[in-house]
Amino acid sequence: MRRSEKRPWCKRVALSLTAAGLLVALIAQSAAGAARKDKTFVMPDITSAEIASTRYTRAERGLAVPNRLTTEGFEKKLENGQLEVWFRAATAGVRVVDKRSGYVWGTLAADTDDDLNEVWNTMAQSLLTLEYFDESRNEKNLSLTDDDVLAEYDWQSDRLRCRVESFSTGLSFAFTMALEQDSLVFAVEDGSLSETGDCKVKSVYFAPFLGCARGDSLDGYLLIPDGPGALIRFAPETQYVKPYEAKVYGLDTGTDTYVQSGDLRTTRTNDYMTDAQQATVPLYGIVHGAGKNALLGVAEQGAEYAAVLAYPAGVLTPYNWATVRFDYRTLYTEPTSQDGSGIERVQETANAVSPRLRLTFFHGDEADYSGMAVAYRQRLEAQGALGSERVDAQIPLQLNVVGADVKQGLIFKGLSVLTTANQARQIVDDLRADGVHNLTLTYDGWRKGGLHGSAYNTVAFERRLGGKSAFLSLQKAVTQQGGRFYLRLDPVTATEDQISLLQAPAVSMSGQQQKRTRLNNQILYNETYFIKPSLTAAVVQRCFAKLPEFSFAFDKLGSCLYADYTRNRTVDRTQALQNVTALFGDDNPRAALAMPNAYLWGQAAEIYDFPLSNSQYTYETDTVPFLPILLKGHVDFYAPYANQGFYSVYGVLKMIEYGAYPSFIVSYASNLALNRTPVEDYFSIHFGDWRATIGQVYKQVDEALSAVEGAHITRHTAPQTGVAQITYDNGVQITVNYTNAAYTDGETTVAAQSASVRRVGA
Repeated sequence: MRRSEKRPWCKRVALSLTAAGLLVALIAQSAAGAARKDKTFVMPDITSAEIASTRYTRAERGLAVPNRLTTEGFEKKLENGQLEVWFRAATAGVRVVDKRSGYVWGTLAADTDDDLNEVWNTMAQSLLTLEYFDESRNEKNLSLTDDDVLAEYDWQSDRLRCRVESFSTGLSFAFTMALEQDSLVFAVEDGSLSETGDCKVKSVYFAPFLGCARGDSLDGYLLIPDGPGALIRFAPETQYVKPYEAKVYGLDTGTDTYVQSGDLRTTRTNDYMTDAQQATVPLYGIVHGAGKNALLGVAEQGAEYAAVLAYPAGVLTPYNWATVRFDYRTLYTEPTSQDGSGIERVQETANAVSPRLRLTFFHGDEADYSGMAVAYRQRLEAQGALGSERVDAQIPLQLNVVGADVKQGLIFKGLSVLTTANQARQIVDDLRADGVHNLTLTYDGWRKGGLHGSAYNTVAFERRLGGKSAFLSLQKAVTQQGGRFYLRLDPVTATEDQISLLQAPAVSMSGQQQKRTRLNNQILYNETYFIKPSLTAAVVQRCFAKLPEFSFAFDKLGSCLYADYTRNRTVDRTQALQNVTALFGDDNPRAALAMPNAYLWGQAAEIYDFPLSNSQYTYETDTVPFLPILLKGHVDFYAPYANQGFYSVYGVLKMIEYGAYPSFIVSYASNLALNRTPVEDYFSIHFGDWRATIGQVYKQVDEALSAVEGAHITRHTAPQTGVAQITYDNGVQITVNYTNAAYTDGETTVAAQSASVRRVGA
């Protein structure tokens, strides 16, 4: 359904999201599992304490940020119309002067800081720091001013080329620092790395302390790619246990140990147990006074072997600092016994990484998380890395329907039929009667054997669900009304009943099968295996070839990136990335994807399970919509399932603030049918219980977001903590008020826990 020009424009739509208007009937199961009663619960209001939490964006203080640094003792080496680069040979450090504002960027104010030891002092000042393993597997640092290091600087008109040689370690390499408009671009020259001794290169950092700030000495923050985006505001030194460290594009199960959610009190609040959010974009930001000065660091090459680091003041040093670390090698465990214990080894062959980091400097209104996001989006648009959103008169709603799954019997496993194709058709008709006409329906568990019991490479339909003809009919019922229909499957992980354990699982560097183990061994399939990338590609291609009449939604395909060390058939992380992007070339259609990494954004027809909150690390202070600013207007993205913990006044308002569409997971069968199946974690998915709520939530979100279909976010601000204003390039501004009191800015008044939509400007 396309936007109609006859649709009247509502200058202002007030959305009342009070608890009284949002009721949900939940089914409570008795201890014996026999008697069941309907219970009605009211969504709780948002408390003042919650508004002060890290799930929201704080209002800026607007404090002055004077220059703290000078160029005294430095020599000007590079200059263009926007930046000057000054260098001090004694410390191998730089000052960067933004000529547009006069602000001076640098590292430490003096050559040394008495609160730092020698290693930290040299690292803080140096243009480049290299980590390496010595012959005893100890990790050590090498900086440009170390006694045994020869650094030869070749300054040219627009760049520096530096040749580095360490005599005691036998390590040598060359790197460049180029001045390009408003950016400094660092890169290690391809083929320049040499290891002639027993030492092995581990990692490299470019100017890691550039932009650092001591404690709360100035008003500012670090921007990190946690969830939709998170801030770490500068604060007095606090003894945090660990910094923020996130491998770009997620853990590599080929080398990293997968850690399940557990007791997270040391680094994150313990109010719920979920895995930490993934870094889907290879970047970080540093702001010195919002709306004044900012720096955005982006890993332009080598991101698949990079990690984003952010150190709040008090973690090892009294400084707030952030950087990207490029990893050539890691330690892994070589097992020496059947229980998996063993000895640590250094990765023998270095990763084929080509580190390249761009530091872009901002000033004025663009110098905050919102301005940096808009600038980065424009860069991605210029690269053709983003698609185009379909513009509809009404927003879409995603409904994931669970078809069939394995059921544990007394002795043998059987099949639990949860939703047939015809029953799914009835659900579609019911929702259409309730006013939901633009439906994105993904159907899970459609293959023979059900969701967790189907043979890994099969594309045969489960007959008990209706067969292929029934699914074609269901697809027609959805698409003829302007909706979208996808067959959904996970080609990345599988259970022991779906694969050959001798052939299918990917192998880690330590020679073990790559798998995820849940601690609860009473559930079905507490172990799931990561499949060889070659087999993953083959099953995706098989879906496209065997069922060209259908579109597909793939779980984990764009979010899990791992190497496979199967003997004589190694696939490194770069090859795995290239393999998955090749699946969506000109010959294959786009697919719906569960929150993919940035390299698949342009190929995603839809994005579901979009993160709307950060990981709740204790040092995080704000959640900000960095990803929504990047993607809104380019692809439809959907919030986490509203009936799986995201159903609240907060959840509905968050969808409106971030431009995310509602999403639900449902089955036609009752919740009792989930018992003793792998999907029993979904505690309430019976469509009959959620039908009224789906219609209510959809109506409320549609009233706001239909006004900005196809538009891009140009600005996001928090005029006060608990209030957000989002401006779009079609002249629409949405104000979301999470607080318990009405908010007004002189032009707009928004009731407590509500949202309003109005047109601004000419």
